[in-house]
Amino acid sequence: MVLFFLLILSPVLSKANVPISSTDSVTCSLEDYKSLFRQAFLQELKKDTERERKELRQDFERKQDELRVQRDTSTRLNESKAQRDKILPGNWQLVSHSAEGSCRMNSGEEEVSMAAYNFSLEFTIFEDEWTAIPIIDSQAIVSDWQVFRAEGNSPSWEPVELGQNTLLVLKRRESGDAESLWKDHTLVTNSSGRYKVQFRSFFRVRNNRNLNSLQINLLYPLAFTRLRLLHVEAGHIKELNVEPHAYFEVTGGQNHSDIHIRLPASTAVEVKWRVQLGSQQKKHGSQRNQSADHMSDGNVPFPEMQEELRSAMATVTHDAMHSIADGILQSSHTLKYVLDSEQSLNSVEILVGGLARVSSVVAHGIQTWHSSQSINMISSDKHPEASTGTAVGNITGTLVHVTFKSSVISKEAIVMINTELEFDVEAGIVSLPPIVCHGVLRQTGTVAVVKVANVEVYEHSSHGIVRSSADDIPTHVRSRTGRPIVLAYKFLSPRYAVALSVIHHQELRTLDAVVDAALHKILVLETQTMMNLLLILQNTQRQYMEVRGIPPDATLWSLKVNSVDTKPVRGRNGSLMVPLLVGPAAAMQDDASSRSSVELAWLLTHSPLGSNGSIDLAPPQLDVPISALSVEVQFPNAYDVHFTGSLMQVSSFSQKQPSSVSYETGSRMTVKEFDFSSMPPPGSASSSREGVKAKVPRLGRRYAFEKLLVVNDSASLSASYGPPPSGPPPSNTSIQALWDWFMAPSNNL
Repeated sequence: MVLFFLLILSPVLSKANVPISSTDSVTCSLEDYKSLFRQAFLQELKKDTERERKELRQDFERKQDELRVQRDTSTRLNESKAQRDKILPGNWQLVSHSAEGSCRMNSGEEEVSMAAYNFSLEFTIFEDEWTAIPIIDSQAIVSDWQVFRAEGNSPSWEPVELGQNTLLVLKRRESGDAESLWKDHTLVTNSSGRYKVQFRSFFRVRNNRNLNSLQINLLYPLAFTRLRLLHVEAGHIKELNVEPHAYFEVTGGQNHSDIHIRLPASTAVEVKWRVQLGSQQKKHGSQRNQSADHMSDGNVPFPEMQEELRSAMATVTHDAMHSIADGILQSSHTLKYVLDSEQSLNSVEILVGGLARVSSVVAHGIQTWHSSQSINMISSDKHPEASTGTAVGNITGTLVHVTFKSSVISKEAIVMINTELEFDVEAGIVSLPPIVCHGVLRQTGTVAVVKVANVEVYEHSSHGIVRSSADDIPTHVRSRTGRPIVLAYKFLSPRYAVALSVIHHQELRTLDAVVDAALHKILVLETQTMMNLLLILQNTQRQYMEVRGIPPDATLWSLKVNSVDTKPVRGRNGSLMVPLLVGPAAAMQDDASSRSSVELAWLLTHSPLGSNGSIDLAPPQLDVPISALSVEVQFPNAYDVHFTGSLMQVSSFSQKQPSSVSYETGSRMTVKEFDFSSMPPPGSASSSREGVKAKVPRLGRRYAFEKLLVVNDSASLSASYGPPPSGPPPSNTSIQALWDWFMAPSNNL
């Protein structure tokens, strides 16, 4: 660059006659100068280019790292969001929900007051996207809205100004019904973070006969709440009921009572209470027993007792079901008390007329019950159709006193009473026990009569009640029995009487077990006889089957009942007793007959057969009848055998032969998508529970016998044997005679 400036200034210096030192200048041609200049400029340009390229490369690598980090972060966020969406489908989640309320109890006669509740809901919004969160139903009365927001896990809450990014609107509720007109107060925002929404809501408190009721309906479940009751003067909560069933504590203060309620997560909560003004020293019981404690000197109730003495009027619907058995009348009474207003029903008294015994009393919210003998005066009328002319007004019976818990406040109460009454079967007359509820406005209902024994039931006489159809009996009464209703009545007053005529019939026994098919196999050898008996029978109630005709010295090889190895027992008379209730079939508890099988094998030892003689081959005797008996006898070929007895000899069996029954099922389980085509054929795997199963081998000649309807040991069979005849064939040309002659050992070729 210095040479360049010297070259430019050289003409000027030459004109100025300024001497230039020869040591400070270099003489070169213009082309050389241009070449030198170009090289110097390119060197500088190359360095600048390399530096810029290096900076660009570093910037590119840095941006690539940033993009990689952003991509990994986005992938993790997407995976986290996908996992969160599986559990939390929305972009928000409710974290906490609290509610505390207060109610000022007025001393006037207002039927409706208001309870103010302060709600606080805390939400978490995950992503920065527009999100709508329903808060409360638009029909609720709300005020004092406040919205706060916090970043991350910061404990500090900053108030949120409602505006462009966060606002409260009325939005249609997202439900399955597209035509739904319900709307909710909704929080809408597009910023993530933690939000807290606080507001005040007002609910109606209804007052009916000093009973206050508060009902709260919310969008989100509530597990705990506190309600403060403010009194004008000192008082305490006398009765309290919370629905759904909850655990609550009541604490008192100066002119107020606090109710702390812990309940299962519920969106609907109903609280009912009754406040007693004054101190809490006296525990008020029933109105009848303790009303005198609340009277002033002028026999006038205190103001706080005036409302209590005006008790609610109740009507009773009485549905009775009477079941007639052998000498016993069992009755089930359902008494539904309906009050004209929701009250805490302290106690009820019910009179059970006659000599009926009260066996049980069941009711919702019952605390205790007891019974005592009593006489109730109802009416002095006489039965118009009774021959004795006894009055039905004076009823001697059992007075049942039922006490309820004070926390049960409802408009309905159901009491169920079961009674039983013994009657003389020979007399054939039984009167239905009346039920009278004390202190009610009206008592109506129905009466149903069913029979559970072999009796005929007719109406002998009735008074104050009318016959009706069985369809008039309520469904909840008809569903208690599977038997037909033979008599049905309706009544409008408990002053009724019904006498029934009961005709008893003697019950005849029928078969409780019968053998459908029996196969008796006999194998006769020189000194032993093996026998096998297989039975297929129907059994309803028999526990054992008696088998006679098996000598005590016989060797029992096996006994299987329903293919289950079983041990026989000996009876008192020495007979063999076979248990029948074995295997899964024994689990049948109804009267339906079950199909069972019995397989018994035994061995007898006798003296040698010799050249001739006789042998008894009668099947064993059973104490149950046999429909079809088949007998198969195998005798050595060396003897000519002749059979006698009640069995008919046949060439082949005409009846279907029995086979063993098995109710055993497998205990192995298959995996999902198991290939059942690869399973082994049934019966290929042996059960480890199977015992010894004796089989009769094949030997000698076979003889078949049959007999139908074997009863009273009517099956007999004996065999006489001797040497077979020798000589020419018999003149009888029947096939059986020729076969017998051919099979004789002396004639065998």
